[in-house]
Amino acid sequence: MKVIELQRVGQPLSTCLEQAQKEKVLITRNGAPTALITGVVGYDLEDIINANSPTFWEMIEERRKQATINRAELERRLRDAG
Repeated sequence: MKVIELQRVGQPLSTCLEQAQKEKVLITRNGAPTALITGVVGYDLEDIINANSPTFWEMIEERRKQATINRAELERRLRDAG
């Protein structure tokens, strides 16, 4: 992770964005973390939105608590429904 003090960010934003595709870039202000730039090239917009959505992760946690069935049971249910 690259750490850059905000006052020392003399480089253009585009340079920080290019760097963020290789490693995370942490911007600090007076030594305290202020922002984290993470490259997202290659990801779909929906994936990025969901990965950063508390509502999405709450839904995932709720689904993980639900009972599951094995593949044989799934196939049986599908066969019976057809």
